[in-house]
Amino acid sequence: MSCRKSYDLIVVGAGSGNMLLGPDLAHLRSAIIELDRFGGTCLNRGCIPSKMLVVAADAARAVPEGRRLGVHATLEKVDWPAVRARIFGRLDPLHDSAIEYRRRGGIDVYTASVRFVAPRVLEVAGEQLTAQQIVVAAGARPVVPDIPGLDTVSFHTSDTIMRIDEVPTSLFVIGGGFIAAELGHVFGAFGAEVTVAQRGPRLLRAEDEQVSARFTELARRRCTVLLDTAVTAVAARGSGVAVTVERDGQVEVIEAATLLVATGRRPNTDLLDVA
Repeated sequence: MSCRKSYDLIVVGAGSGNMLLGPDLAHLRSAIIELDRFGGTCLNRGCIPSKMLVVAADAARAVPEGRRLGVHATLEKVDWPAVRARIFGRLDPLHDSAIEYRRRGGIDVYTASVRFVAPRVLEVAGEQLTAQQIVVAAGARPVVPDIPGLDTVSFHTSDTIMRIDEVPTSLFVIGGGFIAAELGHVFGAFGAEVTVAQRGPRLLRAEDEQVSARFTELARRRCTVLLDTAVTAVAARGSGVAVTVERDGQVEVIEAATLLVATGRRPNTDLLDVA
């Protein structure tokens, strides 16, 4: 092991953590560590691309809903490859430019996995780094529930579904939070038949009860919403999946072309050997 490299400040994670390295800290000897892509979840697979998708989905949804205003129009098609290219053609180049920008500013950039090996000591690609201050902003990853059969089928999370090659004919969503609500809206507007399975009595339960109840009511007008429903098994069925659900004491198998697991996210700090 080589000698430790010493810094004033090390930031672990280049999502929100990257925003710390502003002009007021330019006098510090600093480093930033990011195994994945600069910009983190928000820029690459979270709120930025999803909101760009929502804009396109809202435009598609507005066409048939114009009838209630006396505006009669038809939606010719949704060009999914063009929608996707507009989004990620803008976002993907930012990773390399962000790394170049930080290095031009005198900040050392490490693009490798990292873990703590001692108090205030990190190991990155076989090298040890230490600093007076270490900021951990390592982000989060999708929670994948322990559902029998889930590990035997292809499924998406919010990390992957926004880059799929085509809009599926049908989409089964496990979960009823904001990720499920947002992406269910997007793919439903683009033509997929969407089914959302939520183990609780409403969607968006983290919101105020009245907001949650009203959203659930509106969502049911656009897609199939299964409340108080447990997903008990998943299996491959042709090129898609068969999802076994249980509700009101009844067992039902629902088939779909694509499965989205949207059951929350968990912090990445457990991957850093902090304890």
